[in-house]
This record gives sequence, C-alpha cells and structure tokens, in this order.
Amino acid sequence: MGNFEEINLAKYTNGLTKDNQMEVNRFFSKIRKEAKSKIKVDKCIVCNEMPGTCNSHTVPQFVLRNISNNGRLNYWNMLQNTNLAKEKKGVNEAETFKLLCRKCDGSLFQEYESEKAYDEGISQKIMLEIALKSHLNEYAKKTYHLALCETMKEYNPWLETMDRYKAEYGAELLSVSDCRRDINILLHGRPPKYELIYQKKISYKIPFAVQDYVYLVTGFSKEVINDIYNYRSDYRMIPLYICIFPMKSTTDVIVFLPHNGVSRYKKFIKKFNRMSDGEKLHVLLYIVLKYTDGFLLAGDMDKRIKNIKQLNDVFKTSQMYEATVDKKTDVDKKILEDAVEEFLLCRYKTIPNLMIKEFCC
Repeated sequence: MGNFEEINLAKYTNGLTKDNQMEVNRFFSKIRKEAKSKIKVDKCIVCNEMPGTCNSHTVPQFVLRNISNNGRLNYWNMLQNTNLAKEKKGVNEAETFKLLCRKCDGSLFQEYESEKAYDEGISQKIMLEIALKSHLNEYAKKTYHLALCETMKEYNPWLETMDRYKAEYGAELLSVSDCRRDINILLHGRPPKYELIYQKKISYKIPFAVQDYVYLVTGFSKEVINDIYNYRSDYRMIPLYICIFPMKSTTDVIVFLPHNGVSRYKKFIKKFNRMSDGEKLHVLLYIVLKYTDGFLLAGDMDKRIKNIKQLNDVFKTSQMYEATVDKKTDVDKKILEDAVEEFLLCRYKTIPNLMIKEFCC
C-alpha cells in the first residue's frame, strides 16, 4: 500500500488545475478500484445459486433512453464541479449495481420495467418492485462506501483516530445492516402495503430521471418526520419513494410510502395535497436535490444548468448531517433542531423549477 504522500492533496485546496487534474484522477481511480475489489459478489444475493451477476438498472432502461443524447446521460455529480468522477455515462452503466443474476433481475421486476404498465395505473406490485429495486441499489452503494472507508484507512491508518472518519464509518456500518434487513423483509417477509401519495402523467417530457427513496427529516412546518439521530433498535425510519420517469413525450411522476408510515407523514401529506401540480413538482425537485445522489439528467442538460448556483448550493446535504456524529453516542437535541432547520421544505422556492413546461420544452 502507498500513502497520501504519493500525492499531496493539500496543495489542491484552492481548486484543481489542468496540470494536476490527471494526477488526482489517477489517485482516486486507484482508491475506487481497490474498494470495488473488496465487494465483488460471486453469487446472486436473492437465489444464492446462480454464479455471476449482471448490471441491474435502478431506473428502467427504457426511461433512460428517452433522455439520452447519443446514448449518454449527465450524472448527478455534474452539479458538484469537482472533476473527480465522470459526469457523463452511457445508458448501459447509468445507476447500475451488481447483486443479482440475470434470471432474478428479469423475473423480480417485470411489471414496473414495462412501459405499458404506467398506462394502467400504479398497482401494489409495481410499488413493491420499485421499493425492492431501490433498496438493492442503496445496499450496493452503502457496501461500496464502507469498502471505500476501509481502503482510505489502509492508505492512512491515522484516519481511524479522526472523529469525522469514525462517525462516517460507523454510519455506513449501520446503514449496510439496515439496508440488508429491509431487503430481506421485502423478499421474504409479508409484503407491505403502500400508500400512493401522488401519481401524475405530465403532458411533456421532463429532462431528468430518478428512482430513489428518502427519509424526510421534516416537512413544511418544522415537524420531525424521521429522527435521523435516533439509533434505538426499535426505531424505524419511514421512507418516501420518489420516481420521475420521462417517457417518449410525457412523464410519469410517482410518490408513495409504506401504509404504516402515513401517520408520521400526515402534516407533509396534508400540505402537499393542497398544492398545485407545478408546486408539487417544484417540491419534489427540491427533495431530490437535497437528499439523493441517484438522479440522471438528459444528455444535453449540462450547458443549461451546470452554473446555476442555487442548484449547487442545495444539492446533497443529507450525507453531511448523517456523518456529523458517532452513531454510538447520544446526540444533543440542538443537532436535530439544526437538521430540521436545514431540511425545511418551505425553502423549495430558492431553486428554479426545472420541471415546469417552459424549462423542459
């Protein structure tokens, strides 16, 4: 193993130049490659029989093709302007994971990965398939992040003494365990019932796609929906599933959650349902940017939105808050209050609404 002396990262704190960009990219590429080698899955995690795994798409491929430009899509990190990872990816590699054999991948998700299904209404089966695919994708991401933490520590043993590292590593350990538990429940437990919060076929094509779930910290009035600092074994956070699926000339927007979580989201749902469709889309865009890293933008969107500062400012705050404390310790009430303040949804108007027809067409 090498160490960080191989590449003096401190000298890049003021930004990367063309002269050192390749050096930094090579270093992080090496770290990512070693981390991925630690998590290679030899058997399907569903049937545990078929050797080898396939590229499973989180967002259905037929959706991605509808917004690709010469087979290419813009990745979420385009908004970060870091140049440390690819900002464009082909349809075949966009938001994919390798946990399933082809047989299981083909049989478990037949209904929601059929374009015709969205003309017939959103069934419980479609919502279950979306939830399962989303949790599998999150599990793959979390196991990779955990391997990344371990690889970084191998390069720098002193990282283990840093509070920030310990907090992030502890968070990933617990997240991996939670993800696997959720997958096992969806695969082998009693199928949960889902509450469809919002379903709309928009009459135009929105230029980005997402399929993910989030744990809303709060809604519009500072109520606590999910206490992200409650680590009691009997406490369960309730996910909100969000899908934005652009079709050939329309867009299907789907929002749902487990039926047993409706009471916790009651204030959010009441306020959300009173909004116009345009306001709802604006709120959903804000949630996606604030909470997720799984959205993909049309291949020609980079020049249109890359320099919109408001989007960059709001993008992906949730990981910062999840990693600020060690999950084994009690957390001061003030930290949760700060998180609630940060995630208030009434701030959705601080970003432009990229989902309105005037912007999309």
